[in-house]
Amino acid sequence: MPVKSELVSVTVVADSGALSDILSTALFAVGIEQGTVLCREYGAQALFVKKDGTLWATDGFASLFTANGGEVHILE
Repeated sequence: MPVKSELVSVTVVADSGALSDILSTALFAVGIEQGTVLCREYGAQALFVKKDGTLWATDGFASLFTANGGEVHILE
């Protein structure tokens, strides 16, 4: 059954591809606030794309990413 979420996409950078895959699914399901906590716990970085088109990124991800004409909100 599909997850009801405010998100349309989550991209994760972690130490391994498997961890990135697992976390991206988990973060999509739990949302930005809890997803940020999980990123810290696992030492990962993430970019969240909301349905309204806004971009939210962990600090480490934001330093690697440049939005094309849009603003990236930094999560703390």
